[in-house]
Amino acid sequence: KICFIALGAYPLFLNSVDERIIGPDVHSYVLANEMCRSGANVSFIVCDDNIPGQITMNSIKIHKIKNTFKNATLNKLFKSIQLIREIWRVNADIYYHAGGIPAIVSLACKLFGKKFIYSIASDWQVDNIKGNILSGNKYCNTVSYFSWIGNYLDIHLASSIVVQSFSQKHRLMENYRKHSTLIKMSFPLPADVTPVKPYPPIVIWVGSLAPVKQPLLFIQLAQCFPDVQFLMIGGGSTDIILNESVKQHAKGVTNLKLLGAVPFNKIDFYYNNASLLVNTSIYEGFPNSFVQAWMHYVPVLSLNANPDDILTKYNIGIVSGSYSRMVSDLGRLLEDSKLRENMGQNARNYAESEHDIR
Repeated sequence: KICFIALGAYPLFLNSVDERIIGPDVHSYVLANEMCRSGANVSFIVCDDNIPGQITMNSIKIHKIKNTFKNATLNKLFKSIQLIREIWRVNADIYYHAGGIPAIVSLACKLFGKKFIYSIASDWQVDNIKGNILSGNKYCNTVSYFSWIGNYLDIHLASSIVVQSFSQKHRLMENYRKHSTLIKMSFPLPADVTPVKPYPPIVIWVGSLAPVKQPLLFIQLAQCFPDVQFLMIGGGSTDIILNESVKQHAKGVTNLKLLGAVPFNKIDFYYNNASLLVNTSIYEGFPNSFVQAWMHYVPVLSLNANPDDILTKYNIGIVSGSYSRMVSDLGRLLEDSKLRENMGQNARNYAESEHDIR
C-alpha cells in the first residue's frame, strides 16, 4: 500500500487548471496512475480549498486537506497538522514525497514507523547545504533557509532516496554520504504524434513564473525574433511582483502569447505543434518539459540545464550558457529546418528508449 503526497496535484485528477501545480506534482500523478493500472494499492494526499475528506478517482483513494488561514505562516502550520493526521489515517506501508512542506512527511513517517521515499526534484537538494548558504551562490536567492533545513531532514530520515540523474546520485553521495536509486523521469509515450511541424516554426516555454525560471528572458527572446510565434505556458508563483512584471513586459510583444496554466490533458497539443522548447532556468533537476518535448519530436534550447549532458550527448538540443549565445543559437535553429528535424527525431528516439513509463 503506497501513498503519494503531492499537495498541488488535485486539479490533475479533475483535468482542470491551477496556477500552483509544479513538476513534482505532475510526475507523482503520472506515476501513481501507472502503478494503479499495474494493480498496486495507491492513495494520494492533496490540498483542496473545498470540502476536505476522502474520494476515489481512477481507482486511487484521494485524501484531501485544505487551506484554512489567509496568513501564510498559520496556514502552513495548520496544513502540516492536517498532513500528519492524514498520514496516520491512510496507514500506508510506503509514503512517496517529492516536495511541498519540507520535513513534515519524513518526521511523520519516522513517528509512525512507516517507510518514506524521498524523490529529489531539483539539483539544489543534493548540493552542500552549509557551503551554499555561506558562499552566496546561485541557489541562495531562490531557496529559503527553511527549505534547506527541511531538505536536510528529509534526506537523512528517508528509507530510500530517488534521484533523476547520475549527476544528482554522485553529488548526493559526495555531500551527504547517502546512497540513492536513479529512476529516470518517465511519462506515457504518446503514439499519435508526428515529426511534421507547422511553418513558420513555433517556440514554446513551459514552467512556473518563478524567479529561478527567469521567464523575462523568454520575452526578450521573442522581441529579437518578431516574425516567429512564441508561446509562454505556465502558472503563477508566489512572487506576485514577478507575475505582474511578466504581464507588463509582454504587452506590445505581438508575436508572444501568454497562455497561462494549461490542463495536463491538453498540454500535448502545444508540444505537438512546437518546433522548439526554450528553457531559461538558472538551474533545474530533470524538467518534465524536456521529456514531454522529446516525446513530440521537439529539441530543447537550454540556457543552463543539461542533466547528465544528455542534450549534447544525444544531439537532442543545445545548451547556450549565456543569454547572448542563446539569441545566436535560437537564430541558427530557426533558420536551419534540417537541423531541427534531425534533433527532433533524435529526441523521439531517446524518449522511446529511456523515458517510456511502461
